[in-house]
Amino acid sequence: MPRPMSTSIPDPSNVGATIISADLTIIGDVISKGKVTLDGDIQGDMHCASLVVGENGDIKGAIVANEVVVLGRVIGSIHGDKVRLQSTANVQADIFHQGIGIEMGAVFDGTLRRTENPTAAMATPDEVKARMKTKSLTNGQSEKSSGATSSQESSSS
Repeated sequence: MPRPMSTSIPDPSNVGATIISADLTIIGDVISKGKVTLDGDIQGDMHCASLVVGENGDIKGAIVANEVVVLGRVIGSIHGDKVRLQSTANVQADIFHQGIGIEMGAVFDGTLRRTENPTAAMATPDEVKARMKTKSLTNGQSEKSSGATSSQESSSS
């Protein structure tokens, strides 16, 4: 006999939550409108609402998020309103923040800069998507470099 469908409403705090597991390596930028927990590796920039870099997490690139909690390793830069480095964190980055907490035991090598809006200076997810689309259309070459080649070829004809 079929069971009736559940009429429960999903918890909004879990909607849009993404987990990047320890067995996953991403090469390229990651964009999410929700919460992300990183236990794997990212070689690229991360744009999201909230990021937790787990103890096994490793990111080489820029992080842009309202809230960033680091238990693992970050090499690059962090742009976040609230940034916390837990005792197991290993961070080699410049951190732009409104508020920061660093626990005893965390390893930090970089600079700290308090700013009113640390995420505003970085590209928005839409700008990142547009840049990625342009790169794919030009096969990763900038328009200037492809234009310069054409000019040189036409002047030698």
